[in-house]
Amino acid sequence: MYKKKYRKKKKSSTKDTLNIEGAVQLKATGRYGNRKVLYKGLKFDSSMEFLFYYHLLSLQKNGEVINIELQPKFLLQEKFRYQGKGIREINYISDFRVLYKNGNTIVWDVKGIKPPEVFLLKWKLVKYLNQDVDFKCVKSVGVKPYTWEVLKI
Repeated sequence: MYKKKYRKKKKSSTKDTLNIEGAVQLKATGRYGNRKVLYKGLKFDSSMEFLFYYHLLSLQKNGEVINIELQPKFLLQEKFRYQGKGIREINYISDFRVLYKNGNTIVWDVKGIKPPEVFLLKWKLVKYLNQDVDFKCVKSVGVKPYTWEVLKI
């Protein structure tokens, strides 16, 4: 009789490769292979997102940034009923909304790869519906020290 072989499940390991005190990088998950990061009770979807947050914290410490809001949500379409069925609302959730000391507010989204089509569609919609808001997408272009490039999408 054929017996199935079962592998023992490995415990979810953590690795601290960021060399930032208090930051814990978790095992790679998701379709893009990104590694979630835990830092002071906050959970980030990728190490690049965390590193940009850490960059914003340094700007806040220097007095250039007044407030950092994580995961701001923007409504793209309200929920509605179609032929008796409920259709959920559509939201765009960005990575950060940052208020600078000069009064400017920028909504940042951090990308490590070429953005998927769904992101590009939501990106266009959120900019159309919120034309008074400055939306920017950023990517890391250096390693230690990290430098950031604003993407033109």
